[in-house]
Amino acid sequence: ASRPIGDASAALRELCAHPALAGARIGVAIVDAADGRTLFEHDADRGFAPASNQKLLTAAIALQVLGPEHRLATELWAAGELRDGELRGE
Repeated sequence: ASRPIGDASAALRELCAHPALAGARIGVAIVDAADGRTLFEHDADRGFAPASNQKLLTAAIALQVLGPEHRLATELWAAGELRDGELRGE
């Protein structure tokens, strides 16, 4: 069972019910890392595709490891000729 965590619990319930999120799938589970107690949950037992959550985790780790000023360069390699903005080749 959920245990309220003061004003945060009420704020989370209000956020999950916000009209701007109507139709959105929202699942929240806040668990005390020390003892495993559930502090708050909202549709925590629903199945969600992990891709969106995985992007958050990946971005957080990249930010921590690489730092906020790091930039990634994207290179495009081609074999062929550019004619009128079109690549003729591979």
